[in-house]
Amino acid sequence: MIRNLYLKSIMCASVVVLAAVGCSANRDIKYVSADLQVIEVDSMPDIKILSEIRVRNDQVYLTYESKGEYGQRHIKQYVYDNKFQSLSYDKELFKKDDGCYQLFVPSLFEDDKGDLYSFDRDMPSVYSVSADGMAVPTRNSLITTKAKTPYTLVQEVRQAFSKSQDEFLFIGREPFGGEQALLLSRNYTDSIIVDEICKITYDKEFPSWMINFGKATYNQQKQVLAFAYQLYPTIQFFKLEEDHIFKSSLPQSQYLELQTEGADIWEQNCVQYKDITSNENHIYALYWGEMFETAYRERKNNAGTSQIMQYDWDGNLLSIYKVDKCLETVGVSSDDGYIICYDGDKIYHLCL
Repeated sequence: MIRNLYLKSIMCASVVVLAAVGCSANRDIKYVSADLQVIEVDSMPDIKILSEIRVRNDQVYLTYESKGEYGQRHIKQYVYDNKFQSLSYDKELFKKDDGCYQLFVPSLFEDDKGDLYSFDRDMPSVYSVSADGMAVPTRNSLITTKAKTPYTLVQEVRQAFSKSQDEFLFIGREPFGGEQALLLSRNYTDSIIVDEICKITYDKEFPSWMINFGKATYNQQKQVLAFAYQLYPTIQFFKLEEDHIFKSSLPQSQYLELQTEGADIWEQNCVQYKDITSNENHIYALYWGEMFETAYRERKNNAGTSQIMQYDWDGNLLSIYKVDKCLETVGVSSDDGYIICYDGDKIYHLCL
């Protein structure tokens, strides 16, 4: 089935429409033609998919899948020299001396103190990350088969965040192509209780999690989570302390048809937001506005562009950074000084 949607790509002279009470749609937007500088990387991984760039002070974590492997995920830690724009390999996380790995599909998150934690996607117990890069079990889990849940959930977590001690936010979903939701996991001494905060669905007529696929980022200090949809030019904001939910959408300028059935709807449709990252000050969302096939063809011809949208945590679009590369992944420094990004081949520095 094909549904016609009037989605629109970003244009340089456009005005942002915010579908939210109390958010300004008349704010001036800064437009920047940004230059990328290649970062020299020693021990560059053989990357098939780079799912996250995490910047912590002078440390950079690359989470990726390697070419020739299927499913396993690696995390390598580097030291970043901002002056000389170089990444020096430090260690690979969760790899034991015998070459085996503690976690098969690990992901990282931080608590309010900046301490680093991890979980495995299909076995989502919570681990602290030791100084030598090993996973140390804690008493907490994001979800288990014995957890009390509001409805049947897949025992899988792709993203998680620390809300407070023993409380975690994660994006969960129902089985068999069901809906997805933002969920709160509370760990007690003898039980785990998972509650739904809100469904993550752009259009209730198409509730499947696949159509509403995307990526989230979280500000623990402000208690705000932002979810960027891949198939819709929209970021949904969840203000947890205020119990307030709203959407920030890019303006409409191009007619598109959204294919809602098929073997891979993500390959069949235009990619809107490709990635999202943040610090305590701002959100940075990577925008494409074109299909994977088009983006990869342009990349082979050393062409293509992408845009990084800078938002505040109230959902206001502040700046648009246009770059002359089709980027895949972005990570921002804590002081808004720079972004480290990846285009499928090289890693770059973008000065903000």
